[in-house]
Amino acid sequence: MKVSDLNTVKSNANRIVDAVQKAFDDTMETTGVAKKSKRIKTELCTLGQTSGYYVCCNQVDEADKDWGEWLFDVVWLKYKKRPEILGSVAVAVESELHNEGDIRDDFQKLLQSRAHLRVMIFQDQELTASVTIEDMMNRLKGYISEYEDGIKDDCYLLIGYDNKCSTADKAKLKVNTVGFEL
Repeated sequence: MKVSDLNTVKSNANRIVDAVQKAFDDTMETTGVAKKSKRIKTELCTLGQTSGYYVCCNQVDEADKDWGEWLFDVVWLKYKKRPEILGSVAVAVESELHNEGDIRDDFQKLLQSRAHLRVMIFQDQELTASVTIEDMMNRLKGYISEYEDGIKDDCYLLIGYDNKCSTADKAKLKVNTVGFEL
């Protein structure tokens, strides 16, 4: 990966962490997964659009996206001079706020992506008492290392939300990266 691409990955990753933190903070009092999911996607769509990307997503207002869902929950696309020629996929996001099996299944979609930055957002709402956010992070990193078609330049941003914090606290995000450092 070129240094300029890596710098863009790092910049996007930092801004994505901030956007996800804001989304969880804004929905701290909300117990509904659908509302949290929509807020996360809306924040990421707005960030992608203001960063100059074409954004694909579902379950957000029309003004917050360029197109509906395309392969992943949220995607930031760069097009060549003509909009029908895809240049690259800057960011691919999967957001799974349910159980461990759903997190694993959605993450496997990211493994095969060629996006410059692959982002997995999850919370511990239905993780068993014996599986912590850190355990889930380690499992996801294990899936990355076991994926036979991965390359050394692959960049992943793993964001886990600790759902067990009190409503008086800020949302507690745990962030991990693979392939780069924040």
